[in-house]
Amino acid sequence: MDCCVYNNIILSSYNVMNASPKIKNQNRKKDKMAVPQLPQNKPLSDQVCELIEMQIISGQLNVGDKLPTENELSDMYKVSRTVIREATKILKEKGRLESYVGKGTFVVDKTERGIGTSFNAILQMNPDSSFEYLLEVREFFEPEMAALAALKASKEQIDELQQTIDLMDRSLVGIDPIDEFLNADHKFHNLLAEATGNPIIVMIIKSLGEFMRNQQRFMTFNVVGGPQKSQKNHKSILEAIKMHNPDAAKNTMQEHIQQVYHDLNKQ
Repeated sequence: MDCCVYNNIILSSYNVMNASPKIKNQNRKKDKMAVPQLPQNKPLSDQVCELIEMQIISGQLNVGDKLPTENELSDMYKVSRTVIREATKILKEKGRLESYVGKGTFVVDKTERGIGTSFNAILQMNPDSSFEYLLEVREFFEPEMAALAALKASKEQIDELQQTIDLMDRSLVGIDPIDEFLNADHKFHNLLAEATGNPIIVMIIKSLGEFMRNQQRFMTFNVVGGPQKSQKNHKSILEAIKMHNPDAAKNTMQEHIQQVYHDLNKQ
């Protein structure tokens, strides 16, 4: 098998992506798991992974679709079950597939998980600097995110941001547990990402979510007045968003990150 076969596979998938909805549906109904021949010069597990991923990207497989069983995939691709197992493992790590006991393996959209796994590996190799690295990324990224959110946020999104502010206020006065503050804080930053209307920004922020949550938890329980300082900044950011003022949103987010940086350096 030569590289021309592989190129034809990719070209075929591209044609499916750009076909009319009617043709797409006909093709999907006709043969949803059509099996192209495998390319050469790559490990078999990588080849199978790439071909299944291309079917997901092209729309031949959709979120919620159930994959054939391990045995069926092995027969379809003419490879061992071990190869299929390794290929699906890679796709799970990428956030393309999810397995459920007793139900099977399904196509999902959790691609931020793959990015998060890579971030986690980097931070684990540098545990003493992990908070600092994260803050540098946030300082570089989040002010511009806030500015874009100020330009694009809808009334509904602003209302939802206000709700998270209200939830954090309830926690700070002891009405709700402090964990509710952490959950609302986490949600506030995710909502800002969604308000930008850019799915790549949403994916990046969600992939950083667990690390940001750990940092926020540390601030909450180790920095005197940490939650109160954060909440003051959250409210300033939201006011800038409400005014659709990108410069103010950018500056207040910058102040928020710098405050966290300052407090962590005192520990």
